[in-house]
Order: sequence, then C-alpha cells, then structure tokens
Amino acid sequence: MHPPEETIVALSTPPGRGAIGIIRLSGPEALATARKIFKARSLDRIEACRARLGAIQLRPDGGQLDIGYLTYYPAGRSYTGEDVAELSCHGSPVVLRRILSELVALGARPAKPGEFTYRAVLHGRIDLAQAEGVRDLINASTELAAWVARRQMQGDLSRSVASIREELVEIISRLEARVEFAEEPEVSAFQDRLSDRVEDLRRKVHQFVSSYRRGRLIRGGASVVLAGRPNAGKSSLFNLLLRTERAIVSAEPGTTRDTLTERIDLDGIPVTLVDTAGLNTEAAGVEKEGVIRAHRQIDEADLVLALCACDADLAPEDQELLARCGPRALRVASKSDLPARRAGRGNGTLRVSAVTGEGKEELRAAIFERLMEARWLSPEEILISDARHHEALSCCATHLSRAAGSAAWGASEEIILVDLYAALNRIGEITGGSGLEAVYDRIFSTFCIGK
Repeated sequence: MHPPEETIVALSTPPGRGAIGIIRLSGPEALATARKIFKARSLDRIEACRARLGAIQLRPDGGQLDIGYLTYYPAGRSYTGEDVAELSCHGSPVVLRRILSELVALGARPAKPGEFTYRAVLHGRIDLAQAEGVRDLINASTELAAWVARRQMQGDLSRSVASIREELVEIISRLEARVEFAEEPEVSAFQDRLSDRVEDLRRKVHQFVSSYRRGRLIRGGASVVLAGRPNAGKSSLFNLLLRTERAIVSAEPGTTRDTLTERIDLDGIPVTLVDTAGLNTEAAGVEKEGVIRAHRQIDEADLVLALCACDADLAPEDQELLARCGPRALRVASKSDLPARRAGRGNGTLRVSAVTGEGKEELRAAIFERLMEARWLSPEEILISDARHHEALSCCATHLSRAAGSAAWGASEEIILVDLYAALNRIGEITGGSGLEAVYDRIFSTFCIGK
C-alpha cells in the first residue's frame, strides 16, 4: 500500500448505471480537491457530516457536468480516520468517469483495492479482523454469511481474542516475574498452577479452531454431490432441490454424461449442488470420461448424497461409493413413490421422491445438519471463517499445548516462555500488529476498489 499522506479517490458505488453514484476522496487534500469542481453558494460555511447541494463543474471552461451533493467528514469522524469528502451525483458511467478523471488531474491518486479500509486500520478506526469482516459482509451470498461477517465487523471476534491475549500476557508477566523474583512465595505458588492455567487457555483457543469448519462453509459455501448408478434419480433430485428443470431427465440410463453445477441457499449456507454421471464400471468412451469426472467431484465434495433407487437392489457400485466417501456420505433412497424391493428396502437413511416431493424438506434438513455438524448457531456463538485466522489460532493452540506440557514436567521458565511468546505472536496476527506488512497487502488486495 502507498503512504497515507496522499489523497486517494475512487468510485464507492458499484460500476454501471444507477440512480446515484458516489465518489469518495480520503486524505489531507480531500475537501480542497473536491471544492475545485464543486460549486455552491456560501461554500465556505460547509458543515461537517451534512450534505450540501451544488453544481459539479469541469475545468478549464467551468462547464457544468452535473448537479449533486458534497458531504465532508473531518479527520476522526470519518470511516478512514482522515479527512473524507464524498461527491454524490447521478449514476451515469460517463459522468462518473469524467469526474474521476478530473479529480485525478487535480492531484488525487486512484485508490487501490481495500485502501480506504486499510487506512481505517492504520488510524485505529477498526482492527484487522474487523476489516476482514467488512470484506466478508460485502461478499456475503446468504443472510447467515452476512450475520457472521457483521458480528466480526462489529468486533465480537476481536474482543474475544483480546480477552485471550490479555490472559496470556498476564501469564507471561507472572512467569517473567518468576525468573526475576524466584524467592517470592506468591510467585512460587503461581508456578504450581501454571500448567492448568495454560491448558485452560488452550481449550479456549481450541473452541475457535474447532468452529472453523462451520464458519468456512457459511462464508465460502459447501459442495454437495449427487452420486449413484445410472438411472438412480440423481438428475430428478437435482431439479427438485433447485426448484427448476435444470438437468435433462430421462428413463434411459446414462443421460447425464458430464457434471452440472448450480448454487442454492440452504438455510444460510451457500451450497453448490453437483449432478454427476452414473457410476458404471462398464462405461466406455464419453461415458467413461463422465465417470472419471464424477469420481473427481466425489473426492472433493463436502457431502455426497449416495443415491440408490427404492426399486433397485443394493449393488457393488453402491457399496464401493459408500466406502469411498466414508463419513461424507448421506445415504438416500430415491424414487420412494415406487414399490420398494425387499432387498432394496431401507437402502438409504432418507426416502425421497422427486415425483411427489416426499422427503424433500427432510433431505434439506439432513444436509444442513450434516454440514453444520448437527449444531445450530446461537446468538452468542462466534465462528472463525477465515483460513488465516484458523492457521494462526491453530498454531497458537499448539504452542500453548507445548507450554502446558513443559510446565507439567517441570521445565525451566525460559523453555516455557519460548512457546508462550510464540503463542502471543500468533494470536496477535488476528487483529493486527507490527511486522505484518505482507499480511496486510495480501488481505487488502482481496477487497473491491472504493472500499
């Protein structure tokens, strides 16, 4: 990122036509630059945080381009913590491009992705975890994903991490005191409880680590693959879950030769449904390539709906599929509207009919419960959904485990402190700190321009 002494500018509304477009400037010359093209009566009496109506004029002839509003947010009262000026005008791409070009010609620099939020972090308006919550809220594709991101943006994760960090700092401080003042009775008593205290802290960190799978699925989505032998009802069930005729359905086996993917909102989880070719061990040519692609999707799936029709016997291919998927398999008895054979009855844990809709809601609920590990979110629960957080907290828990073990077998304070300080550094990466320039650049490069 560039130094914050420069004044930056970007379009803060989505590109394209719209009723309103907002251009944001941030930096020491934000207001002065905006005033060079914004003309209104008594402009010197601009009040902070109040929109002012005026004309947007171009240089050098002063021709009027549009009519809009100028809103000024002084440093300390703005999103970035710097002086911010926002020009609100009609959302014409032609008008917005011309205004941006004019402001750049006047000295403002085009902002990089995430640079406004980056400056908010630098000026202490938000921390790094909150900034990532802003990004995730913008990118959220379901209400549940937005809820998780909003809690992170509001600082729930940061406060929980800060509490753990404070407790860790207190343990380190007491242990350092043990090194300097070993004779003090209070310090000696603390040494006796050290292993238990560090282990309690490790358990708190591990609770966050164990929440990552559910948080990841809510934020990034899950892959649910429909698999089974030819004519097992995969495409029909695929259409039923989508509520549209997306896949071709035919009584002729082997209709699906390639994978079909569609996205649905499953009670807050963005789920990618994948319809696959029938698993036929005797397939050849194009059909064999379809089976190879089906196996690839099965191996990469978060959950596999292993279909076997109610009117069919359980075949070796079905057993092989269940063995291949293991705990990722959800057994489904499709075509439940047909008479079930004795040998095939109860082949699946769920009976579903794409014709009558029987079992549809039960199947949706079962998919949700399997993906979320049969746990619904409570209002107090905090999930981690970012791989960076998961990696940092996992390493923190590992170091805490080592420190607790070292304390239990009576290692010296210096050895225990090595792991405690390492744990402190890793947990500090969540909210940000010194020495994280490369991490900052990687994170903010994933933002959209204008935010």
